[in-house]
Amino acid sequence: MRSFLLRKPLSVLLITALAGLTGCHTKDPLPADTWSEDCVQLSPVQGGYKLSGLCCAYLNLPVLNLSKGGTFTVNGTYFTFTGAGFAPIATVVDGKLSDNGKQLTIAYTVNQIAETHVLKPGVATATCDYCKCD
Repeated sequence: MRSFLLRKPLSVLLITALAGLTGCHTKDPLPADTWSEDCVQLSPVQGGYKLSGLCCAYLNLPVLNLSKGGTFTVNGTYFTFTGAGFAPIATVVDGKLSDNGKQLTIAYTVNQIAETHVLKPGVATATCDYCKCD
């Protein structure tokens, strides 16, 4: 009976310590589902995120998991309208989630043109219809 009582508290202590240690090394999903900057919006799609509201283009990203203050570099696919449809262009996307988790900055380069978007949680607040893609 005495050895059972000693093993139970020890096993609970070990499980608690292990859970605490693994929690320190995992990254959390983004604190908001949708992020925006004027008419540009980053929202979840199957298997990742889509940056829409760009002029005749959109950017697909994989799932982003990061902590507040964390940075990331991922491979993305930029789709640009060709007149006959959308053509994919591979690009590298760098990003950072602010320390308070209320600003997500993403940057990428397509055709030697650097783009940066500073996004805040929430849906797009504007509609940009200055592009004619048809």
